[in-house]
Amino acid sequence: MALALFFIFFLLWCVSFVMNIVGLVKPKLVLYWGSQEKKTRGKVFLYYGVSSFVFFIVFMVSLGTYGASLPDPTPSEVAAAQAEQKAKKEEKAKKEAEEKAEKEAKEKAKKEAKEKAKQEEKEAAENAKAKEKAEEAVTEKEKAESKVRKEAEEKAKKEAKEKAKREEKEAAENAKANEKAEKEAQAKKAAVEKAEKEAQAKKEAAENAALAEEKFKTSAVEIDYIELARDPDSFIGTKVLLHAKVMQNLEDGKKLTLLLNVTDVGYGIWDDTILVNYTMTEKDKRILEDDIIFLWGTVKGLRTYGSILGERITVPEVDGAYVDILWNDK
Repeated sequence: MALALFFIFFLLWCVSFVMNIVGLVKPKLVLYWGSQEKKTRGKVFLYYGVSSFVFFIVFMVSLGTYGASLPDPTPSEVAAAQAEQKAKKEEKAKKEAEEKAEKEAKEKAKKEAKEKAKQEEKEAAENAKAKEKAEEAVTEKEKAESKVRKEAEEKAKKEAKEKAKREEKEAAENAKANEKAEKEAQAKKAAVEKAEKEAQAKKEAAENAALAEEKFKTSAVEIDYIELARDPDSFIGTKVLLHAKVMQNLEDGKKLTLLLNVTDVGYGIWDDTILVNYTMTEKDKRILEDDIIFLWGTVKGLRTYGSILGERITVPEVDGAYVDILWNDK
């Protein structure tokens, strides 16, 4: 009886777990009741995720019950198994010790032969080098004296030539230094003026950007997802504010394609997908999946894209303008 319950609850857990995984990818395949709008991943997790957890707990309980029903081994069987295991360990240890001793002996002989050959080779090289050095010592003194005389003559000629060249170079450098100082003074003045103009332009650009951002955010409105999905054309060009969770982020350099779920149904589950096109600015931090964000943008209409299962999905599309990252819900 315990074995039958074990297999029944194991099969029920496997079925509910598989249905939960399939439903999270495509809810319509596992939800056979309710309207199409209510066939969501949240419903799948509620029905099949909870049942999978319950069947798993019952399965583990039945497993313990089945294990407890098995007969215990007799003392003689335990003693025989222990004796057999001990004999195997002793035989294995003896074999490993013999192999280790044989390996160490071979390595020692090989190392000694290698060191002997190396020592003989070193002695032969030293003998040849000593002989060559003795032969070279005979002519080394004559070559050294000839080299010293030649170097002294070349050094005197070189010093005279370098002195004349140095005096000529110093005169040219003085004239060039005066000209360079005048040009540097003019360039410094121009650089200061340019820096002041750039700083002013940068300040004005930052102020204009801040005003534009404030104006955009102030004019943005929150739209009910059902109204937007039902009649997207009437909202084209409308500035909207979205409170959403990032479900997917496709990056192409600074350009992002975001799939956002904008309806918080509770228990960490978000629904109702909107596709957003967004270009990151220098002040933006990288957007990650499961980020909870505020996004301001302009409604563009509808957008159809292909899912990983090859299904064509049509959702509202928004061109994003500004993003505030609140936290990550992972």
